[in-house]
This record gives sequence, structure tokens and C-alpha cells, in this order.
Amino acid sequence: MTISDAQRQMVNRILGGDTSGRLLRKGKRGVSVRALQLFLRDQGIDVGRADGIFGDRTLAGLREYQKRAGLKADGKAGARTFGAIKKGIEAGVAAAVSARALIMRL
Repeated sequence: MTISDAQRQMVNRILGGDTSGRLLRKGKRGVSVRALQLFLRDQGIDVGRADGIFGDRTLAGLREYQKRAGLKADGKAGARTFGAIKKGIEAGVAAAVSARALIMRL
């Protein structure tokens, strides 16, 4: 399950920005939840449709991501989880830049 470039840009803008004081957990709704769902899908984690509703599938997907990232798998996206997500976004951007540079050399 990959996401489009436009969706990836939206995820980077929302989750890569200032997330201080933000907590996403089951029951929350909105664009930040949708960005989280898209990020998780881009990581190969099935959360179903990115509908902006933090339900059971998003909860399970976030816990899976937290386990992979070596975090406490509590199903809540707070400071530590957003920190790991930002690192993931930065690593993805760096990999894309490296891939483009490699292609340009060919």
C-alpha cells in the first residue's frame, strides 16, 4: 500500500511540523489522523481506508509502528511517536534525494 506524492507531501507538512502538545488516540478525528493513517500505510501497515477517524484499525496499526520503532506500544501518538515519525519522514526524503542523484549519474 503506497501513497501518492501529494499525500506524502501532506503527511510531511502535518506530521513533520510542530507536533508539540499534540496527542492522537482512539476516538480522535481530523486531518492529523488522516495524515497518521497515510504515514502508516506508507510504512506498509494496513490501517484500512485513510478516513481521518482513529478507530480500531488505526490503533492496531499505530501499535505495530511503535513496536517496529522500539517505542512503548500504547497506541497513542504523542511526543516520542511523533519524534520517530519525523525521523522516518526525514529518512524517506534523504533516500529519495539519494535515489534521484544515483539516477542522474546513470
